[in-house]
Amino acid sequence: MGTALIFASFTSLLPWGLIVLCMRQPRSNNHSQPAERPPGTQFLHALRDCLLALSMVGMGAMASRFQLGWLDAISTSQLLYLLIVLVGIDLAELKLGSAWRKPEVMVLPLLVIIGSLAGGMAAAAFTGESVWTSLALSSGFGWVTLSSILVSSKLGSSYGAIAMMTDLFRELMAIAMLYLLGARFSREAIGICGATALDATLPLIRQKCGTHHVTLALISGFVLTLVSPVLIMISLA
Repeated sequence: MGTALIFASFTSLLPWGLIVLCMRQPRSNNHSQPAERPPGTQFLHALRDCLLALSMVGMGAMASRFQLGWLDAISTSQLLYLLIVLVGIDLAELKLGSAWRKPEVMVLPLLVIIGSLAGGMAAAAFTGESVWTSLALSSGFGWVTLSSILVSSKLGSSYGAIAMMTDLFRELMAIAMLYLLGARFSREAIGICGATALDATLPLIRQKCGTHHVTLALISGFVLTLVSPVLIMISLA
């Protein structure tokens, strides 16, 4: 777990830093963002939401210890697909056509890729893992199911578990950053969501970053979803 936390930290912090350095923060739009709460109230609200999200993960871990037959009939993939359908219904009125013309649309996922790979190499110096193994562990971009399956098929179940925990920690860190800093640092928060910006964290992005950032999140998540399996397989080859 310690190794996974190190990888998750480096592969989240370095993309965040690159986005801050390379992408100018836009002026805030008072019409698209809700009124600011007092700092103390805003912090307590964000802390409450973070604890709620983490408590749901804890409840799921506890539930897995019990023999609940009906849970076996529920597929996490099916639930994820249902979430995507519901989000798609909610976003049906958004116009995506002109979004591809904006430079930041492709710059954001590119910075995430560079930062994640650099973070993986930095984590290798602390964990003693080989460079190629570290690149494989850092190329999941939060896609838990994909990275764990691909890595375990080549390196064994132990590394598959590390890959799964790395991307789980990345997703939890992304959720925390969305709640705490999403309104102020929207693109950075979207960036560290990685591939999950296309599905799992998309509702939070819309809630915390604003509807006008949803298109950027969709395209960034889509690009990272396409690139992730390619980078993992190249690293494992």
